[in-house]
Amino acid sequence: MVFKRCVRPQDIQPSVHMCCQGNVVSKGGIRLACCGDQYYDAAIRMCCAGNVVSKGGIRPACCGDQYYDAAISMCCAGNVVSKSGIRPACCGDQYYDAAFRQCCNGRIC
Repeated sequence: MVFKRCVRPQDIQPSVHMCCQGNVVSKGGIRLACCGDQYYDAAIRMCCAGNVVSKGGIRPACCGDQYYDAAISMCCAGNVVSKSGIRPACCGDQYYDAAFRQCCNGRIC
């Protein structure tokens, strides 16, 4: 909960508060981190482009402000797509299998 601005180090009690972009927030969680002006527990959440999202899966990752599991999906120009094939790759915002196709000037050929 944000309740005042951090201006000087003495504005907070480090054992119970932290500063996120100049705002004092109350601590709570295991691995605390800031995401913009809010805090989150990095053990169970992550920050994707300023949005706090729950994380899970084998390889948590961000695609813009979206969360995805990089073990089964990939990010192609801001779009989350399912990963399959021998050599998964992106061509612009489209997914393709580079074992069988190519990306030619931003188009799958």
